[in-house]
Amino acid sequence: MGLLDDLRNQKLGREAREAREKERQARLLEQYRNEIHPRMLQAYRFLNELADHLNYLKPETLARYPLLPNGREQAFRQENYKVTIDNADDIRKIHLRCECRLPDKVTYEIEGKERILSQTELLDRYKFKYSRKDRKDDDYELIASRFILEGPIHVSVMLEGDVENTAINLFLRNLPQPGTVRHVLKARHITDEFLDKLGKFLLRESDTLLELDISEEEKRIIRERLEREKQQRLQELREAERRAEEEARREAREKSYTEQLRKLFKRDKPE
Repeated sequence: MGLLDDLRNQKLGREAREAREKERQARLLEQYRNEIHPRMLQAYRFLNELADHLNYLKPETLARYPLLPNGREQAFRQENYKVTIDNADDIRKIHLRCECRLPDKVTYEIEGKERILSQTELLDRYKFKYSRKDRKDDDYELIASRFILEGPIHVSVMLEGDVENTAINLFLRNLPQPGTVRHVLKARHITDEFLDKLGKFLLRESDTLLELDISEEEKRIIRERLEREKQQRLQELREAERRAEEEARREAREKSYTEQLRKLFKRDKPE
């Protein structure tokens, strides 16, 4: 077989593969438009109307998060609902956002390095605005910290259409656990009953949504992922504390050396 014949066969083979892939993508897109898009439109109408009602009525929706020492809960007021979509004619993404705000800053103190790092890791997982003022001993070891919680906690519900798998990915952020959790739904799952439960779950009137839509295996995977992230974050915090302590010791040594030189220079300076 000559060079041109070989290249011609390669081209024909690639063209055939590309044509098959194009046909497959067309079938998936048609299936998405027939099965998934109507459910996305249904969900958008529900969430958009829900946000409009909540922003007008301004009900007192309290969200409680375990951000205080020893896992105690702090109450936040949930408000400012906003719904956006990517394309009105071909919805692929629906995003509902809201904020959980404190009436005022909350301050508390925690003692013990491990407890301080654990609390810091928890707040960081919520991507929560706060400040931390540390107290260290003579060896620059962390012994206590004062936390000042400011907030807000950002909460969101996002529905994302998945053409490839003819499915809908539901992402829940900080609702109620920190970070983002994903659930895979099929068109049959998006019903008026499900959307009603989703709304009540968002408004903290029900805590059964996860039990309804997530298997024990998925729960196990999520727990393991969260634990891995927690351990990684704690390790990062320990490393940051170690570097800060080394820097503090270095600065102290330099300061001490400078003071010694100053005293020596002053002593040897002629009258």
